[in-house]
Amino acid sequence: LKPRSFDVLMSEIDAIFQRYSDCDVIITHLRRIRAREFIRIAISDCIFGINVLETIKYVSMLNDLVLSGAYRIAIDNIYKKFVEYENLPIDFSFDKFSFAIFAMGRLGGNECVFSSDADVLYAYDYDSVDVSSDLDNFLSNFACEIASFISQLLMSIGEELPLDVDLGLRPEGNSGRIARSLSSYAKYFQKWTCSWERHALIRCRFVAGSVDLKNKFLYLVDNLRYNSVLSED
Repeated sequence: LKPRSFDVLMSEIDAIFQRYSDCDVIITHLRRIRAREFIRIAISDCIFGINVLETIKYVSMLNDLVLSGAYRIAIDNIYKKFVEYENLPIDFSFDKFSFAIFAMGRLGGNECVFSSDADVLYAYDYDSVDVSSDLDNFLSNFACEIASFISQLLMSIGEELPLDVDLGLRPEGNSGRIARSLSSYAKYFQKWTCSWERHALIRCRFVAGSVDLKNKFLYLVDNLRYNSVLSED
């Protein structure tokens, strides 16, 4: 009944990706692992007594793992779909595109309980100085399709326990794009961020995706949440 380590669970997940190619089969197995480990830690709590800190940390890690797995599925499947897309912008390159998921709220603070949803931000970037308006629109739609696919994989009704994805903490709330570019985040953080959003970003951390984008995004966030100059707010 001892909780399994991140490396052990990741090895199990890697084996699933090697064994199966169908995205529905893969996500079902990932959600099954999460449900199985929920039962493991719940039984352990009942028998040996609840260790709150260990439990919330382990539940948060399990949510991280299924988010990371859903990201891997989405990138592979959306990539294959768009390779066959006939109207790709001539200046678009997959090698220049990056995408990442960042945890917020209870997930960001590693404080998830069994019923917690996953508060996340979706971000993307494109490594080019000059981006045309057509390419910019395409990138936005492309990133939103990846984000939507990830959320759908985790939230859809199926054989195993779903993970609700909450995007309510994104810029502009429910009226904002579900995935935003790094430059769009930078502009929003500079001009429109409220005090409560700064406080919420204290819990922001990287979950999955491009490491380069992770470093760029968290640099923006760190300058906002750990600003050395205190504002009037």
